[in-house]
Amino acid sequence: MARLKDIIVAQVSSSSQRHQQCITPGPDLPWEHIGSGPERLLEEVEKLYWHGVRGEMKNIIETLRTWQEYSSKDVDDPIPSQLDGYDTFITNITQWPRKAAEIYNDDLGRAKDLADFPALHWLDMSQYETSTEKVLVQKKVQIMTSKIKKEIKSQIKPVTLEGLEQKAWLLLQSSGFLDIDKIIEHRPPAHKSAKRPAIPQLALSGFDKSGMPKFEAQTCMQHGCAAAIVSSYFVSKKPEEPKIVCETCYRQHHYGKESYVKTYKHLLCNDIITNEVASQICKCTSVKRHDSTGKAVDLYPYDDTAGHQADCGLSRLSEVEAQAKFEGILAVSGRNHKTKLAEVVHAISMAGGSGSKMQPYLREWKQKSHRAITDPAEDNHIPAFFDRFADKDGLKNVHMSLRVGTLVFQIGVANTKSGALVTIREPPVFGQNAPDPTFVRPCLAVGSSPRELWKQDRPVGVRKRYAMIMKQVVGSAFVNCPENGLERKIIDAVTEAAKSPLSAEKGVTQTQDQNIDAIVEMFKSLVGGHVQTYLRSITALLLRPEINLTWSAANNSCQRFCNSILDSSLFGPLFARADSSPSVPLYLMSFVCQDEGYNQRVVRSRHDVPPGLAEEYLGNFYFGRHDDSDLIDSCQEYWYDWSGTGPVVTKYDDLFPYDCTRAYAGGDNNLELSCGRCSLSRHLWASPFDSWAMVSMHLMRDSFMYPASTVHHQSRNPRGGPASWMRNRLLALHSSSVLSRVATAMAGSPTFRISTVWLHGKGSPLLEKNPGLSRVRMGGIHRAQPFSHYYEKGTNRLYFVADWASRLGRIQEYTTLRDNRAKSVGIMKLPKEIHFLEPQDRNTKRTADNPYGGFRGAMTQPDVEALESERVRRTTNLANRQMATTTATFTLLGGPVAGNGTGGVLVEGQRAVEEVPEMEGAAAVGVEEEEDVEGGEGVEEVEGAEEEEGAEGEDDVVEVLCLESYPYKYVGNVGVGEFLEAHKFEVSPRNYFQQHFIADKSY
Repeated sequence: MARLKDIIVAQVSSSSQRHQQCITPGPDLPWEHIGSGPERLLEEVEKLYWHGVRGEMKNIIETLRTWQEYSSKDVDDPIPSQLDGYDTFITNITQWPRKAAEIYNDDLGRAKDLADFPALHWLDMSQYETSTEKVLVQKKVQIMTSKIKKEIKSQIKPVTLEGLEQKAWLLLQSSGFLDIDKIIEHRPPAHKSAKRPAIPQLALSGFDKSGMPKFEAQTCMQHGCAAAIVSSYFVSKKPEEPKIVCETCYRQHHYGKESYVKTYKHLLCNDIITNEVASQICKCTSVKRHDSTGKAVDLYPYDDTAGHQADCGLSRLSEVEAQAKFEGILAVSGRNHKTKLAEVVHAISMAGGSGSKMQPYLREWKQKSHRAITDPAEDNHIPAFFDRFADKDGLKNVHMSLRVGTLVFQIGVANTKSGALVTIREPPVFGQNAPDPTFVRPCLAVGSSPRELWKQDRPVGVRKRYAMIMKQVVGSAFVNCPENGLERKIIDAVTEAAKSPLSAEKGVTQTQDQNIDAIVEMFKSLVGGHVQTYLRSITALLLRPEINLTWSAANNSCQRFCNSILDSSLFGPLFARADSSPSVPLYLMSFVCQDEGYNQRVVRSRHDVPPGLAEEYLGNFYFGRHDDSDLIDSCQEYWYDWSGTGPVVTKYDDLFPYDCTRAYAGGDNNLELSCGRCSLSRHLWASPFDSWAMVSMHLMRDSFMYPASTVHHQSRNPRGGPASWMRNRLLALHSSSVLSRVATAMAGSPTFRISTVWLHGKGSPLLEKNPGLSRVRMGGIHRAQPFSHYYEKGTNRLYFVADWASRLGRIQEYTTLRDNRAKSVGIMKLPKEIHFLEPQDRNTKRTADNPYGGFRGAMTQPDVEALESERVRRTTNLANRQMATTTATFTLLGGPVAGNGTGGVLVEGQRAVEEVPEMEGAAAVGVEEEEDVEGGEGVEEVEGAEEEEGAEGEDDVVEVLCLESYPYKYVGNVGVGEFLEAHKFEVSPRNYFQQHFIADKSY
């Protein structure tokens, strides 16, 4: 055993040495020494930046020149004029709603089962004061939120440019010359033997005697590959070419070939179950095979009202495909049905011993008591199957780089002096023109020790494969449509250059180059100071001796490098400081926040901010899921590979494949604002961090990296020719413009700017109490899209395939479940709090009662359907009973009450009996989202909101739901005035409001 141990240690050490200094291959080309880094780095990096700007200006002009041929009123999309849907984002990050939500969640955490509460009792003075303070916090939230939305609405500027000038503006704005992004590139495993968990695409291997299909994992047909396909893939109909290839082989051998068409990973039954096959499977004699005209009736999708027998094979198709997917993930990840001894020991150790019964409750308690999950192994919302892959440093083998305008900073690239590599980024893809892979661009290398500077010309190569692009800083250039000034001059110059005919003649070429040089010089005058500030900050950090420039998975991952050169003190505030520039702010909006590794916020109520799609996708890396599809394609797989319906109701699913319908709106739910009827702005601002990420990724995709469009989006089919490709690009450009225009209006709201200082300010009480709140800017809405949040994934079969996937009414089932979630007033937990089962049940051994080992749990569709139906039926009711509560309407009077000698006392009140939602049983202090259909700007005006400045003599009416956390009870007809008189309450709510809030100068 000792000998074996020595051999294993030696092999691991040798492998570690081979991969110690690089994660990315690079050409072995000679470098030219420039000089000392402290003396030359900033100067050389600036030169590289403007070299990139010049190339991209040329790309923009060429794109406009091409688009002139296809521009017309019939082809061009109008600029989106309705800017709405940002109310949730405001609520998520504004100080007062967040404070109210934290108070609510604190009460929720302390609350017990209301059925066990003792009878309501008289409220003492301390309880009354606490109740009043919470009511006034809510009132302040409503007033300040209304004020912010009015300010933002007043700051939104119309777009006056048209035609080619408008397109030039969109191209310049979307180029992101002042943006900062974190980029994750796909990388194959360092060792070919390494196994990564992923659900494969299935292929048909045959049919059994009963006609049921048999499945296997689809493998790549490229010679020498044969890997299981676990993401989107490419199909060719040419007999001389491999029919099906994985994305890796496509990029290596077939990139850009028109014969290959991209295909999302999808449910195979939708492809193979023809009417003939369905007839072989269905043996039900009571099912009609032909209609009254003699036409064959489609048996698939399965109609459960058509008289099928209970054991009909058509009803089991989803089960068969789910089981095949389970078998596939076992094979891809190197698991089998037999549980290894080491895994048994690991499970026992995690469970606290083979007979431990405390572990489930201990683990549940830990998640309840913490506001965020920071250890992936402790996340109950992740299937037990992935436990063996859980890694707290899940990004250590992920290649991440920092893109700053036209530059990319990265480490871990081979043959780069064991230091940092600075290159010019790949330009955005606007037109059909792709750069020549043999073309070279200059780049820089910063030596690790000492900080010497080197340069070389580096081949461009094929376009990179991005897994995700995370927007960190949104630049401030061309964010609003300019009427005049330098921005307008640049737009006019770009337009004029595009109108001039392209020619290879020497004189004409020289004039064109001079035009581009003049545009670049104007752009330098516009943003040169900003660029210097950006690059001075980054290069100063690069030169610090304590910043390690040598890649190491254990000690200096790419992620740590990116974090180390991005100054959070400069870029951390949501908005640039007002003194950063007298005219144009340093940047528009920032998503830079403390990177704490795995960090998933615990969602306990509708007032919590759920993680967005990008956050959840990033979490996959902590469970070894490196080979999955990129962010956009993984969202598409919800519709194609899990739901089986394809996109159901979204207008923008080809670019932004999610349902933006908001959950838990209760009585304020408005189906007219559901996804499919939404504006582009509402769809994007449902989760702006995700939207910016998707826009950035789309602008890095060529047309052949999209599948053939569905019937609904033929007009912007990327494979449909230059005109439809232009419309596809224009939708991406309009999306970027909508996000930036609204963000510009937000930055122009003084109240909103002040209300978000807490996100980065030192000494913020909210962050001191819950540091994870700094990441709420990356979150979004509670999506009503069923099973779409990672903490709501189905268990058992439902993890792999939706229950409705093979049924005829699947779209109706989806929309019903979605609309029920939208109508709900709050989150109700399943009877079993733990989502996935505990370690002692966590194995992959398949038995009759355990067909999905490692994916077992409490979340099944019948559970959820029953839960949602009950939740809607009992919109404001407890689990099985009603609870009488008091809604007291307090009138905040400006002067003393008539007939009361104490002066200024609360006298009016009314009694009401309401039903209380189970999860709302602590304190009704959260912000209610009420949609304004016409203006679309969010919350309906509350009474008194128009007089938020505080007009004298006006009454402010506040309603508070008094529950057990601060109980209030009437006896007979005793009113509030008598109660307060009995307790000699001498401070009126008006005075209390003035003392605690009007004196608060934070707004």
